[in-house]
Amino acid sequence: MEDSLSSETARLRQWLALARAPSLGSRGTYRLLREYGTVDEIFLRAVSSDTQLALKPDTLGYLRSPDWHAVDEDLGWLRQPGHHLLTPDHPLYPGLLGETADPPTLLFVSGDPQLLSSPQLAIVGSRRASPAACRLA
Repeated sequence: MEDSLSSETARLRQWLALARAPSLGSRGTYRLLREYGTVDEIFLRAVSSDTQLALKPDTLGYLRSPDWHAVDEDLGWLRQPGHHLLTPDHPLYPGLLGETADPPTLLFVSGDPQLLSSPQLAIVGSRRASPAACRLA
């Protein structure tokens, strides 16, 4: 159990580091996943001097030396009760969300992630909504 727990933590650390890579975004991440299959393979290729990942220099530099301290802070959030991280390959990642034009690479969930498979309502709007818009929402 200890080995599976540590390998799962290592896998999550790689996902979190990849999500923090500058100039990559979800579309860039999905492109790399299509080309190389796994997050582990992306990092292996990033550190290999004979592999060209067709990335901006700042992105490639970050993948070669991620901000592990920031990633470990993210893991600290995940250790709290009811906190979950869903990656696109996680069984609870909403399938329909993955079919959108630009699906998020990671979903940080506070609460029961199984609820994501039930019907949902979303309101998309301004970050600085007016008081009237807030009442309407």
